[in-house]
Amino acid sequence: KQWYQRRVRGDWLILKNRSHVGRIRPHTIRTFRKPVIQEVTQPAKKRTTKHTQPAPKPKYIVLQQPVTGSPNYLIVDVWLPGIESSSKLTLDVGEDRLTLHAHPAMYFLDIELPYDVIPLESGAQYDTGKQQLTVALMTAET
Repeated sequence: KQWYQRRVRGDWLILKNRSHVGRIRPHTIRTFRKPVIQEVTQPAKKRTTKHTQPAPKPKYIVLQQPVTGSPNYLIVDVWLPGIESSSKLTLDVGEDRLTLHAHPAMYFLDIELPYDVIPLESGAQYDTGKQQLTVALMTAET
């Protein structure tokens, strides 16, 4: 209880715009300067070039809905025999292009679409029974 009855002296020094009293000691910071580009020397290895076959192009068809006039949707059906799951597929949709990779290098498809599409409004579905990929692409307003 005596602790709470203590008085604090009033001869305080309030610092304004300063973080210290007195003189600041100089600091030494050690830096080891490394070269911007380091050269690494290793014995040259013989490069073996594999003559790999390019991945085959799968069968596909591009349909438009509605069939007559300006389409609202493009439907791309791709048949991929030998692909058991959609996890082996990489599909990229651009405004005027569709690219499909089936890993490991089983199929490669790169087609230019007849109409501009909206990539974010597109969807894809893989049927494992038929081994068929169906991509629905919404066309851009022209």
